[in-house]
Amino acid sequence: VSKDREQWLNIMLAEEYGLGTQMIRPLRAAVITFASFVAFGFIPLIAFIFQISGDKFLLATILTGLSFFLLGGVKSLWSLESPWISALRTFLIGST
Repeated sequence: VSKDREQWLNIMLAEEYGLGTQMIRPLRAAVITFASFVAFGFIPLIAFIFQISGDKFLLATILTGLSFFLLGGVKSLWSLESPWISALRTFLIGST
């Protein structure tokens, strides 16, 4: 395998780093990243924007955890991880 450099790199990307071998279009990736930032960043603000009664900070905290979990699940669509593992990992990283 190591004699064929391209095959070796593809295996290393997939096995070591969990990356696919698809070519990424930078502009598309930037637009999707920005849209995700806006959409998922809006979720915790729901309690404040819509004047929901009760403990707004607690609700925003719960919604933040939910948004991290959802983002991890969506991320699994183009990664090699299962949706549950990706969602849990993103939630745990985001909540620390």
